[in-house]
Amino acid sequence: MDKLNLTFSTSFKTAANAVAEELGLENITSQRQKANGTICFHDPETDVDYTMHETGYIRRRWNIRAWNGLGKSTTYQLNPQKEVVDQWTNNRTGETAKTVCTERVALDQWGQLGKLCTSVISYRKNH
Repeated sequence: MDKLNLTFSTSFKTAANAVAEELGLENITSQRQKANGTICFHDPETDVDYTMHETGYIRRRWNIRAWNGLGKSTTYQLNPQKEVVDQWTNNRTGETAKTVCTERVALDQWGQLGKLCTSVISYRKNH
């Protein structure tokens, strides 16, 4: 995936906080995350965190208990995916081969905010 080099503007952060507040999310961005260009929201209803990154990623993270009773964090990518076809030629035989794989699509800041809204609503409905 080609990463974006966004900078979350002050107006975007204000809008994101307003949307999050409307959804009942809490902004729990740490100083380290802020320095790295990440915004983190916690959903107290489902005990799940959502992170938006200036690289174009958006993720959902939650804590689970492992079989041995220890806590463990699980992260799920929320970015959409697209199929990519890679074609290459074998230099020795001259044969052409194709490989199909999927890669994540980087979202701009407003795309991430939209994805945050739909993901929170969907996750609450299904969990």
